[in-house]
Amino acid sequence: MRSTTAISIGATLVFILAACGAAPAASDGAAPSAAVVGASASVALEASAPTSPEATASTATSPTASPAQASAGMGTGSDCSALPSPDVNGQTATAEYPELLAMIPEELGGQPTHSRQSFRVAEFLCLAGGQAVVDAVIGASPDGFDLAAVQYAGASVNLGEPTSGVAILRTPGADATFMAENFARIIPLIAGSTEVAEGDVSADTLGGKSIFVFTPPEARSTFLYPKDDLLFVISPKDPDVAETILAALP
Repeated sequence: MRSTTAISIGATLVFILAACGAAPAASDGAAPSAAVVGASASVALEASAPTSPEATASTATSPTASPAQASAGMGTGSDCSALPSPDVNGQTATAEYPELLAMIPEELGGQPTHSRQSFRVAEFLCLAGGQAVVDAVIGASPDGFDLAAVQYAGASVNLGEPTSGVAILRTPGADATFMAENFARIIPLIAGSTEVAEGDVSADTLGGKSIFVFTPPEARSTFLYPKDDLLFVISPKDPDVAETILAALP
């Protein structure tokens, strides 16, 4: 059980969004406070301006969502209405994926991982922004991408400066290569934004693994490693750190 006031986007995802320059979508009157979905106010500013990625580690904080925010702005889908209502202690059941999180080693490059977290993306968006946000991002999703099914696990590790992030996006049964190739469209959707992140995706090889690299303007690259229905997303400062992390992944 997890409180609706405590559920938050992983620090790893904040790093990735900041690196990609993916800002939460501006509300068109349908969605309540979409900035809550992507990050806290200060982190949302970092994510919207791909200027100094080094600053994101120190400003990465966890947003909160109140039950009132969770119920506001309900749209036309049923994803959010299917969630249980908070009990008297503000608790509600939330999906967690320990087997997915376990794929991120407890230690990377001799350093322990921290801020370990997993959740179903659509459920997080429901708790943080409501059905209207879920409807918006599902409606903006490219063909072949089922956001309602996406599971997330992430952790941070103090390798290099700033802190590096490692995340896994899983769409059960789907080919993760599709997510890598369409990363500029997909990663903002994970944060509740319908914007397309600026940057190019290119194929590469690192640490003996076939990967993709997402390179935004004026920001650090994000390294994408698709394996079956898993997309490992690594956001370090330089390729050497990325190679160290990749070597420890399955």
